[in-house]
Amino acid sequence: MAPVRQVPINPDVLNWAIQTSGLDDHEVASRLKVGIHTLRGWLLGPERPKISEFRSLVKVLHRPSATFFLPHRPQVPHIDVQFRQLPGATARSLFPEERIAIREGEHLQRTIKWLQQELGDVACQLPQITIDTDAEQAALEARKFLDVSTERQFKWPSNSAALREWRDAFEESGILVFLMPMGSKSARGFSIWDEAAPLIAVNTHWNPAARIYTLIHEFGHLLTRTSSICANYGLGKSSSSNTEIERWCEQFGAAVLMPKDAISKSLDDFRVAPHASINDLEIPKKLASRFHVSMRAATLRLIGLGRASWSLYRMIPAVSDSKSGGGGGKGRTRAVARVDKYGRRATEVFLRGLKRDVINASDIMHYLSVSYQEINQLEMIAS
Repeated sequence: MAPVRQVPINPDVLNWAIQTSGLDDHEVASRLKVGIHTLRGWLLGPERPKISEFRSLVKVLHRPSATFFLPHRPQVPHIDVQFRQLPGATARSLFPEERIAIREGEHLQRTIKWLQQELGDVACQLPQITIDTDAEQAALEARKFLDVSTERQFKWPSNSAALREWRDAFEESGILVFLMPMGSKSARGFSIWDEAAPLIAVNTHWNPAARIYTLIHEFGHLLTRTSSICANYGLGKSSSSNTEIERWCEQFGAAVLMPKDAISKSLDDFRVAPHASINDLEIPKKLASRFHVSMRAATLRLIGLGRASWSLYRMIPAVSDSKSGGGGGKGRTRAVARVDKYGRRATEVFLRGLKRDVINASDIMHYLSVSYQEINQLEMIAS
């Protein structure tokens, strides 16, 4: 009988891959369906995984197979993305899904930044604001920067259309916007500041209206030059330094989406008496529909303007940000899915790099996970 072939991985690199995955040894062993002693044999040597076990290892740790044959641990530049939670949330560390998404975002951001430099692109001219700035004034400046009026906003036919329009406005201003699946337990989104390629990533688990609020909230972090992953929104007041910026970004996000004057006019249209306290969800629902925002965002705005209390926020159904049921349809091609995930701006930068011979087709296939035949499809979709 022929001996079982083992894969000669570097144990130190395997250790590094597990440490940066967010999983512990027992979780990795469980996902691999091997005993903990088997995994630790690989970590200590001289035992090595079989070919089938190695393939599973690559999938579980989300690392290219070649990584495990490197002579030393990779020296990857680290960006300090602060994990921010508001009071009331159970303290935790980053989930593996969040670590994977941040790692992917950082990797693509570095590549796109380099491509833009090679192509001679002008760096994103993003304004800088501190949390000492009045959130209302900052929101007005942000609206001007993005060139999105409330008149235009009210004409959008649906929340999905609104998400596309907001995303287009961000990408046209030079901001990368990724829509990334991270699951229901993970953060709503994260932001990674870079003067040449600022990045916002939004968790696709939630419905379009909820994603819009996440997008604008993370925009606030970029304006304050903070890289953050935000676990939750709207849990009340706080005075800690870690959450002061979260409260400011909440106020800023709600003010961008629903300017004070437009809210006042809308409340008049809904026949709400001036200075009257709003105690049920009927008005937040109407505001959410008009402004194409989530009910949570509308309620936060009313609280911020002193027209409602936190008791109204606690009345919002837990499923209000969830996707609606149903669906079906023909599905999407892989090229469409990649443009949806990474955005038109990122895709266009890669395609221009290909045309200018800065990168080759195999680079695009690697970074965007598409086949050679799908590169032409990317060009048609992103144009």
